[in-house]
Amino acid sequence: MKVKLTQDIAIRDSVSTKYRQAGYVKYTQLSALAKKKCHRLSGNKAKLKKGNVVKVKKATTAWNGSIWIQIKNGWLPAVVSGKYRVQAV
Repeated sequence: MKVKLTQDIAIRDSVSTKYRQAGYVKYTQLSALAKKKCHRLSGNKAKLKKGNVVKVKKATTAWNGSIWIQIKNGWLPAVVSGKYRVQAV
């Protein structure tokens, strides 16, 4: 399944749990192609640009009800507090 980002979303290294917030994927760890689709934030964090289409490998629900999707480079919070950050393609 593929989805399109409706806003910029930071790439995380795992799903947040009640006791631990997920860390960020470093911009320098990404491939050259992935870097073209991202912004580089302070602290070397990678943030996917709005409008990119990504392939979903897996989806899971976190402890607080948010829905996370796994992509090739990490995890994205797709639905947070009832607001969708992605749409189906």
